[in-house]
Amino acid sequence: MSELERDVGSVLVPEVRAARTRPGDFTNADDVRPSRAYLARFPPAGVVLFGRGPAGPVEVETLLGGVRDDLAELGHARPFAACDLEQGAGQHLVGATRLPPAMALAAAAEVVGAERALAS
Repeated sequence: MSELERDVGSVLVPEVRAARTRPGDFTNADDVRPSRAYLARFPPAGVVLFGRGPAGPVEVETLLGGVRDDLAELGHARPFAACDLEQGAGQHLVGATRLPPAMALAAAAEVVGAERALAS
């Protein structure tokens, strides 16, 4: 692996996605993840997880296990895992906290603010 390939792997963050979660395509029954060839050529410093499908959130190990195993076998470091957390980690991952949508949080803050203003 060249220094350039190592650098590419350190800045590109490939997706690791549960089956049936690709936008506009809920029929794909397979998880999406970087191929072993990609991992060998551009070992990523991190991956981004997308795990909420029609059946709900998934286990982190279910998504990351194969990627971590492949990288370990290839002699590369374990990647960090990032996630789109607009509604908390529970939106994608089993056992994590799920938050209300941002609009609900904003509305609650406005109601609480209005109640405090009326009380003073």
